[in-house]
Amino acid sequence: MPGTVNYQAIGKILNGKQLPSPRQLVSLAAWLINEGEIRGEETQDPKEYIRTLLQLRDAAHDEALGISVEKKGTKEDKSTREGLKLSGSLERVQEAENKAERKLLSCMLQSTEAIADIVEPITPDSFNSEINREIYGALLGLYADSQEITCESVSQKIASTISADIDVSDYLRSLLMEEVNLSDAAEYADLAVRIAKVKHVAILGNAFTDLAGRSLTSEPIDVESLVNSVTNEVFTFVEGIHKISSFTTILEPTIDEIEGIGRRGPRQAVPSGLNELDELLSGFRPGEFIIVGGAPGIGKSTLGLDFARSFSLKHSRTSLLVSLQMSQQEMAMRLMSAEGRVSLHRMRSAAMEDEDWQRLNEVMPSISRAPIYMKDDPLYSYRELEASCEWLSSFKELQLVLIDSIDIMDFEPQTSSVDHGRDLSIMARELRRLAKRLDVSVVALFQTERPAQRYPVHRPDLHDIPGSLEKYADTVILVHREDAYEPESPRAGEADLIVGKNRFGPVGVATVAFQGHYARFTTMT
Repeated sequence: MPGTVNYQAIGKILNGKQLPSPRQLVSLAAWLINEGEIRGEETQDPKEYIRTLLQLRDAAHDEALGISVEKKGTKEDKSTREGLKLSGSLERVQEAENKAERKLLSCMLQSTEAIADIVEPITPDSFNSEINREIYGALLGLYADSQEITCESVSQKIASTISADIDVSDYLRSLLMEEVNLSDAAEYADLAVRIAKVKHVAILGNAFTDLAGRSLTSEPIDVESLVNSVTNEVFTFVEGIHKISSFTTILEPTIDEIEGIGRRGPRQAVPSGLNELDELLSGFRPGEFIIVGGAPGIGKSTLGLDFARSFSLKHSRTSLLVSLQMSQQEMAMRLMSAEGRVSLHRMRSAAMEDEDWQRLNEVMPSISRAPIYMKDDPLYSYRELEASCEWLSSFKELQLVLIDSIDIMDFEPQTSSVDHGRDLSIMARELRRLAKRLDVSVVALFQTERPAQRYPVHRPDLHDIPGSLEKYADTVILVHREDAYEPESPRAGEADLIVGKNRFGPVGVATVAFQGHYARFTTMT
């Protein structure tokens, strides 16, 4: 407490002409105690008056600067103010995140095309708001089931999962009032994902502040442990962003997978439908890129459709059949002929007999339920195929993609490169990436050269597949039939499926029966 009192400063302070400095406050407290007779019976300590006056000074200073007293806090609560500062940053991130989510949902409510554009980059878990998350899931569900999307249909779908305090219908109508460009739906989705990552950083910042605060209470302060904890958290976050995994992370699930193979066979492997071929390949695994090669008219398309029958009719897995040569009706007719053992020729020539119709009727229920999707555009490109696969993978758990055939497909829509060999190599690379990314089996048919007339019974081998194509394939299967060149061959009705490359097992030859009149290959009996 100073020995003298600055009466001039006290006068200015009391008249509201200036904010006191801490030293002036001490003088003011001394004057109030000694001259102003404000000392109470219970409080004898001058420090209490000084502390109160300091708080009043801070409040006056904040008021002069336009700072809310409620948000500011006192000097005694410095850590609380810093925490509020961090929380404010997180609130701003969440506000931006909610804004992006609302614009995205508004587009989806107004346009089904917008839904198709955004299903791949964002999942329901990416949403911060619970109601936005539920609405997004409902929109995807309605779209997948080909149901009409309205405020009413969405409201009904989430009525049981949203708190009764929330008026879902009003909220949905408010989404429709958002100013959006429907063609920018994918950009809104990308923005929501990016902001979610920023929010994660803000949450990590709060967590690190708490860790540092707890470390200061320990004796001695364990800086090394603090740094290790922060490093691990940051690395885990970055690991998720880049989608990489340490060996430690994948070790346990890998052991589980090995144990599971012993109990149930290879993970999710789907049989080809041909026993001898499955002995070599162990079925088709998700993420594989398979090339099926053969000369014109040898049966590549028929074999590809047999794979689809095994996936979709026998094992209820979703297939996408893309043909740049056959119509959807032709593909469907071949599938029906093969499954019902009805002559394809009689189907095409309107010569169906009662027995044929009876066989067809017996298999129609299973055929109609088969999750098979078809595309028959001769100008269909890889880019369009990629979009179709992403959509089906998101909504229908796509398992098999069949392309007939890769050698006549362009990479970009409505374009044809002068260097088709280069395009073929790029497509093979991208198809393999697509198989890995979507965890599906991709089978691409490729037409090899016709055998020279002087060597009509040319047995194909791996050299018949361009190196730019073969190097990206996990498996290469070559189709050969002697009776395609020599009708009187003693091997009439037989076919060799030559496995010339197999990353996951042995190579070899699987001999199967070819029943061309039924448009199918089948296991030899």
